[in-house]
Amino acid sequence: MAYGEYRKKWGKWLSTKRIDRDLSNSKIITKDSREQECRSPIESDIGRIIFSQPFRRLAGKTQVHPFSAVDYVHNRLTHSMEVGYVSYELGKRLASFMLKIKGDLWEDSQINEVGLICQAAGLMHDIGNPPYGHAGEDAIRAWASQKQNQSRIRRLCGEPVLNDLMHFDGNAQAFRMASNPEPRETGYFKLSLSVLGAMVKYPFGTNSKMGKTTNKSAAFSSEKEIFDCLMAELDLKESQRHPLSYITEAADDICYRISDFEDAVLMGIMDEESVRNLFLEGMSFECRQKLKGASLQRVKAKAIGGLIDAFASAFECRYEDIVTGRMEGDLKSAIDERWGGVLARIKQQYESIFSERKKVVAEIGSYGQMECVLGQFLSFLSVIREKDPVPYAQLPFICQRLVTLAWGGSDYYEHNNHRDAGWWMHAVLDFVVGMTDGYLHRLSLEM
Repeated sequence: MAYGEYRKKWGKWLSTKRIDRDLSNSKIITKDSREQECRSPIESDIGRIIFSQPFRRLAGKTQVHPFSAVDYVHNRLTHSMEVGYVSYELGKRLASFMLKIKGDLWEDSQINEVGLICQAAGLMHDIGNPPYGHAGEDAIRAWASQKQNQSRIRRLCGEPVLNDLMHFDGNAQAFRMASNPEPRETGYFKLSLSVLGAMVKYPFGTNSKMGKTTNKSAAFSSEKEIFDCLMAELDLKESQRHPLSYITEAADDICYRISDFEDAVLMGIMDEESVRNLFLEGMSFECRQKLKGASLQRVKAKAIGGLIDAFASAFECRYEDIVTGRMEGDLKSAIDERWGGVLARIKQQYESIFSERKKVVAEIGSYGQMECVLGQFLSFLSVIREKDPVPYAQLPFICQRLVTLAWGGSDYYEHNNHRDAGWWMHAVLDFVVGMTDGYLHRLSLEM
């Protein structure tokens, strides 16, 4: 591989343009970010994320253990902050490799820029997770798959929107929130193209063959035009991932696999000594000797550092496959045997964490809670879209109350009354997915 062979590609992959909409014809376009004297577009992205309500609400969303009696186990907010930090460290390290060894970057400032892009993607990676995490995702899919609901959604919203719900994925919801150019008062971030690319782990839509098969996807039908525009602007082939997405995914793997086991010790689910020994397995003999008698906290820190080294080495070894789109699988499959073995053993022992009784009971309850709330809003959609648009004043009282609950009153409804049922279904999802675990639980009891 020639020195600097992929410099032109990296020029596109590090784009700071943003998705926008042409007001003259409503087509999706891209625009250059507005220059600011004191901060770059990516730094602006990080500010938008950290100071937003959706990001703060992650503090009330399950990482693994809903409503834990131990109030300092990880939630989605603390997890996302850790992923953002590890993404930044990995991004800087690998940007230095791309600059100094491969010649594909062209100035020192890009080392920090790549780190910030990865940090922003890491902070955002779970922003689309519903209440109760993966159980909440499955609860939405299960509700939409009920025969009666299927029929109503298909009739009101069409097959593509039905597929969005039946194959609901928090990754696609995160992309919607990060990319949608609707006014930001509605909760969308309109982040830079490079950050969007670094977030996309599954480069296909919910209505694609892969999306329907795996329940994993990058974009709903509502964001298909945006997703297609992103892939074209970044010059990525069909199903090709942005190279930095491997870094975001690796940071997530590192953080949740280590932290979930630390939390299991805090909750008395797993024995501290066995978890410490598991973390030590990936380290050299000399390192293990130095850590004899060390606290779990210190061993955890060394394990995270060791995994960062392992994933960075894997990225460097598979660099050409990654940048050309030939990479199959994720970086876990390419890390060294010692740390790969540790991750495999961690995966094998997850059953003891996932089967903790309080977690199981809370997740079972999430299905009824989600069905209760989504059922009310589906009835609302039936009222507003069975006939011509209904003015707010003529809505049934319960529909007015639902509008007030979700969107604060009549203004939002009147402003968007011309929208079709598919648009409203996704607006409902925005509201429901944005709830914390506790809010969904309380709301379902009150309805």
